[in-house]
Amino acid sequence: MTDDTMTSDSGQTLRDADAARAVLEAPLLQEAFTDLEQAYVEALLACEKEDDLGRFRLSEGMKVVRLVRRHLESYVEAGALTMNDIQELRRGRKGIW
Repeated sequence: MTDDTMTSDSGQTLRDADAARAVLEAPLLQEAFTDLEQAYVEALLACEKEDDLGRFRLSEGMKVVRLVRRHLESYVEAGALTMNDIQELRRGRKGIW
């Protein structure tokens, strides 16, 4: 895609989307996400009832794992939206402004 409908920004967005998709689809990373979340859940369940700080830290760790996954997914979604915009511009259904 090197025509007039694709800017350097949209090209970068599509490259980022492809890279993020490849990372998200990597079996090792999928397993790591699953294993980390399971470890956090098990640790949370094993926490003493008085250990508020421990539970807080574990729940924050789980949130970080989910945020990393969600951040990568947002690159994939941005790429899909950019591709849709490019297709609409090519069809003449969407103006530049």
